[in-house]
Amino acid sequence: MLNFPVNHPTWYILIAIVFSLYYGSRGPFIKNHNQKIKEEEKERWLGFGLIYVLCIQDFIFNLVCGFAGFISLYLLCIMVPSLGDISKIAAGTGILMVFLALVAISGISGQLPSMLARGRFPKS
Repeated sequence: MLNFPVNHPTWYILIAIVFSLYYGSRGPFIKNHNQKIKEEEKERWLGFGLIYVLCIQDFIFNLVCGFAGFISLYLLCIMVPSLGDISKIAAGTGILMVFLALVAISGISGQLPSMLARGRFPKS
């Protein structure tokens, strides 16, 4: 299973693009920004202004975070087989592997954008 991204890069890239687009499109609709602005009695944005100011940024942020998770997993899958004896890895390599694993898990699951926005792991 660990060799899937390396042995089938076309399928992996296709899966990464589909999931990243899903996370990107899901981002702007998590919160209803227009309703929030209306409740605060500010000027209500309509049409392209709402999409441009509030939705495009969320789409790009979630898209990049989702794709970063897939890239981290790909790098981890390339790195692990090339190590040889896992008991003789350096501390920096181990830290990099843990970091890549955390980014991969949180990015692929769609939690990386909220982690970056809050600056911590999400509470349950």
